[in-house]
Amino acid sequence: DIFYKELKEVIKPSFDGLDNPSKYTNIVENFVTKSNRKPFARQARLISSASEYISKKNNKSLLISSEMGTGKTQLAINISQIKKFTVNMVLCPPHLVDKWADERHSVYTVNEHKKIKIIKVNRWEDLIPYTKRDMRKDGIKYYFIISRETAKLGYPKQPAIKISFKQIIKEKMLDGESLMVKQLVKVARCPDCYSVLEEGNSEFIDTSTIPYKCECGAVLRSVDRTVSPNMQTRISIAEYVKRTWTKGAIDLLIVDEIHEYKGGNTGQGNALAQLASMSKKIVGLTGTLLNGYASSLFYILYRLNPNLMKKRLGYDYNQVKLFVETYGAHEQIVEAKEVTHEGVVTKMGKQISLKEKPKISPYLLSVLLDMTIFLRLDEIKMDGGLGLPDYDESIELVEMDENLRKPYMAYLGEISSRIRKDKRFLGNLATDAIAVPDMPFQIHSAQNEIFYEPEFTREDYGYTNKEKRLLEIVKSELKNGRRCLVYVHFSNKGVGDDITDMLTKELPQYSTKFLSPTIAAKKRQAWIEKNPSDVLVCNPELVKTGLDLLQFP
Repeated sequence: DIFYKELKEVIKPSFDGLDNPSKYTNIVENFVTKSNRKPFARQARLISSASEYISKKNNKSLLISSEMGTGKTQLAINISQIKKFTVNMVLCPPHLVDKWADERHSVYTVNEHKKIKIIKVNRWEDLIPYTKRDMRKDGIKYYFIISRETAKLGYPKQPAIKISFKQIIKEKMLDGESLMVKQLVKVARCPDCYSVLEEGNSEFIDTSTIPYKCECGAVLRSVDRTVSPNMQTRISIAEYVKRTWTKGAIDLLIVDEIHEYKGGNTGQGNALAQLASMSKKIVGLTGTLLNGYASSLFYILYRLNPNLMKKRLGYDYNQVKLFVETYGAHEQIVEAKEVTHEGVVTKMGKQISLKEKPKISPYLLSVLLDMTIFLRLDEIKMDGGLGLPDYDESIELVEMDENLRKPYMAYLGEISSRIRKDKRFLGNLATDAIAVPDMPFQIHSAQNEIFYEPEFTREDYGYTNKEKRLLEIVKSELKNGRRCLVYVHFSNKGVGDDITDMLTKELPQYSTKFLSPTIAAKKRQAWIEKNPSDVLVCNPELVKTGLDLLQFP
């Protein structure tokens, strides 16, 4: 609250709905009188402010950065109800295509259904009936829902550039002394005008930052001939829209999980750039906007708001390093030595590596505040002042079985002793330190040189201390009428089956099911609904986005 009061003195908020609610009557009507599912007060405030912001002529894009579980899908659907958003396009993860269609139907009433049309776009041919026609005259609200995977699938391309080397000398400060550093760097040049497009180091050059076109007009992409001829002729949905639809044909582009598009020259990133360039307005949804690195925001901001990046901040598309210098941090490693040249001792050296560090400057917040709305889960209150219960996380410490601990520690000890001489074993130490306690009856090996061989079989030994404690917790929760989710790692290596077998055998009066990693992402929600259970066992990666698991408290 203190920070908010101070902030209001510095930044004038563009939304004054709490002070002047009558201004927003028309916006509120869209999601209160017409909607089946009424938003909570805090959600309604977000929808109102977002709708007002995105409706303004000069505001092209908006980011909604809100925590998991705050209802981002519903918020975006409510915003899309603005009358002038006739042609809406949703870009989402592949397993959420059906969910977006279902949510659109469930949020608004039957009367509204007659006025909307939902098209799940699987191939570019699905868009042919809507190409080169004015859909705004149909009196229908269109929703084109596209998986980010199918949006990007086209013929593979590679940068069409000329690579050469050059030596540069840079002056650097090391321990308070001036140091002349020789560097051999790779340079990417335009094949037509030979202008420098990107510089790297002696071994690597980042081609992801190469623009699509050079200033001389040369197209800096060519078909990747290393793939099969069938792949070379395929066109992506995003490219089809870019080539055949008129600019501004999409009224509103909704991009779900927008942090997934942070890459420079990636298929997903290019697909977003193509669709964004054809859209009048863009709303990006994310629960994890920042990953700790400044570069993760550079291409997202460039695709959503090129005017902000070019005109206000003054960055070209290939200046990600400069952006990181301003809003992030680099780590530079230099090897130095003293040399005598004509009787003068000088420090010379060469740059070994340059890498970005996880750091974001508070100044970046000033860039985001203009176009981002934030929402936390604990801000959503219900009628009567009720809200979600406080979230509590506790760690349950279980002593490892002594019979299993001795061979386990001996195995880790052997790996540790080899690490000083051979760094390959570092990965084995990190993985097997976690894997062996969960799979103590399986053989494990480090680089096929060091082996862990179990002294017992599962049948002879029974359950481990960790499994016994899990059984106690699950039994206690089920007695209190609370269904359980049990998350397991190494689920495809037998751990999932072991836990499921144990719970099924020891709790026969309850139903235990295992959600296998082999079930396709888009079929998981349907599978869970068709296989009701008291205990669901799965890997947490399978259910991290878009699944509603409210039946498991």
